[in-house]
Amino acid sequence: MFEFNARALSGAIVEVSSFKNLLENHGVGIGRFTAHGIQDVMHSVRDLSELFVRLGLHGTPDECAHILEILGPSLGKNASALRRDLKRVIVEISAQEMGDLRLHFQSLVTLVNAELKGRKFFALEVHGSYFNDPRLFGQEVFNNFSSATDDITEAGSCLSLNRPTACVMHLMRVLEVGLASLAAEMGIKKQNDWGSYLREIDRELERRIKASGARSPDEQFFAEASKNIDDMRRAYRNPTMHPDKSYSVERANDILQSVRSFMRHLATKLHD
Repeated sequence: MFEFNARALSGAIVEVSSFKNLLENHGVGIGRFTAHGIQDVMHSVRDLSELFVRLGLHGTPDECAHILEILGPSLGKNASALRRDLKRVIVEISAQEMGDLRLHFQSLVTLVNAELKGRKFFALEVHGSYFNDPRLFGQEVFNNFSSATDDITEAGSCLSLNRPTACVMHLMRVLEVGLASLAAEMGIKKQNDWGSYLREIDRELERRIKASGARSPDEQFFAEASKNIDDMRRAYRNPTMHPDKSYSVERANDILQSVRSFMRHLATKLHD
């Protein structure tokens, strides 16, 4: 999958279509066009060719190349004059080349319709700004929890593509990074599951309060973070692992905002 600028594509298609119509309405004989107009058409044809190549099309890039092979030399004949106002420089195209251009433009249109048949394109809607954004949770989370970057990016992309359940699954992986970082900060070794992490964190907090008789500000932070993670584990993580659970886009966005807020809070004191 790749991104392309739909507005630029539309502009290129309009430019190419307009020139095709000029060719068809011109009649037999030498064609005369402004250098500015030829340059615009060539630029649009190049843009379309690059897109067609990225789409894995075959015939359409070849037709684009044929068109450029005709227009390029015609423009080059006026190279010395191109230092002036391009809208006033007239480029002449021979009658033979005019005929060839008509054929190639018509072939291009035919091939585009044939080769794009069956292709699907998607437009991002409400959460389109979430797509492919590694800093979706803010710069501090990006800096402090680099191991969560891929899942944060995927969570946003899944939501923008209307895959809310997949979004929540990635968010749970983000939370796991936060949980592991919390445990590591408290000196707890790597555990096999969330439950083991949370039990070890509780034991360590109890040990510390018995030893000191009171919780320090850091220990209060750890205790609140552990409680929040456990709440989200019960509310989201455990149900998400079962195939009969799915989420709406609205609910997934609510969960994303909760996890985002929590990870931003963790990032004020922790890192992976």
